[in-house]
This record gives sequence, C-alpha cells and structure tokens, in this order.
Amino acid sequence: MDHHLWGLSTSRHLMPVGQQAQAYERTASLWAKARSEATDLTARPGLRLVIAASLFLVTFLAAMDQMIVAVVLSTLTKEFDAMSSSAWIGTAYLLTMAAFQPLYGKLSDIFGRL
Repeated sequence: MDHHLWGLSTSRHLMPVGQQAQAYERTASLWAKARSEATDLTARPGLRLVIAASLFLVTFLAAMDQMIVAVVLSTLTKEFDAMSSSAWIGTAYLLTMAAFQPLYGKLSDIFGRL
C-alpha cells in the first residue's frame, strides 16, 4: 500500500487523493453556484433600495420606541407619585423587551416564510 497516495478527509476516514480532489472540486462548484445565486439576488434593480429602506425604517422605529419611553418617564413618575422608583420603570421596560425577543423571533419564523 502506498501511503503517499492516501489523505485524511474531513470525516476522518482515509480517502484516495483523487477522491479528495473530486470532493474539493464539488465543494468549489457548490460555493461558486451559491455566490452566483447571491449575486443574482442583489443584482435586481430595486432590491437594494427595498433592503436599505427596510433597515432605515427598523432603526427609526427602534429609536422612536426608546424616545417615547424617555419622554413618558417623567409623566409616569408624576402620575403614580413614584419619583423614587423611576429607575424601575426603565428597568421594567428593558426586561419586558428582552423577555419578548424570543416570541418576536418565533413569530418572524412562522409568518416570515409565508
């Protein structure tokens, strides 16, 4: 047996060098196909504009959400006569947002693939 003709594959089994070359060529062709498909998607005329507008809208809504909490905080503390516990309002808001993130993710998985 010629040991110089054998190499170690990714699955840790010995594989002839010729088969390794074929496996490499298949992998390279799959990557090239994936790259060309990705290029085809981004080459559509209005797709970049739609993606950019969506990102801008999401950033704007997140900023508005945080700004509304900051503005309403003083009104809430006056209304509930809870000036000493105003830090808890912000903390409760952040905890609630963090707790609902998995739900938002699951909903986007369900309804985003329709």
